[in-house]
Amino acid sequence: MIEAWLLIKFIAIAYVSVLHVIVAITLSRIIDKIIPEIEVDETTKLEPRLRCVTLLFINILVAGIAAYLIRNVVEKIPFPLDGKYGYKHSMLKETKGIVVSGYLLMYYQTKLKQRFDMLLLDKPLPSKKENGNCETFFSI
Repeated sequence: MIEAWLLIKFIAIAYVSVLHVIVAITLSRIIDKIIPEIEVDETTKLEPRLRCVTLLFINILVAGIAAYLIRNVVEKIPFPLDGKYGYKHSMLKETKGIVVSGYLLMYYQTKLKQRFDMLLLDKPLPSKKENGNCETFFSI
């Protein structure tokens, strides 16, 4: 039979993971709203390179700061089963991990992905039809 503290640890890992996902997706959508819109040149259908690179760096900088803040906020949120059966939530290493948060922060920023495509692949901005429904599903 599985020991009670181990079961609590599994519940804690799931709890922390859900917190990371919720906060990361929410912040990612907020960052996407804050970063300026993509302005394309009518002849090339691409954003000017200097503006694109500058906004990419700003976007990555803001996402990095957001990942740091997520880690600190999730660490401070109390776990309801802390102290039960000898479990100490402060010892859980997953509260300090930002891999999932960092990935989600980057993945759900549509402007960031589109700028990378423009810069690295010379891919023009997709039309609204090509964008799909993800934009409306995760919009704030």
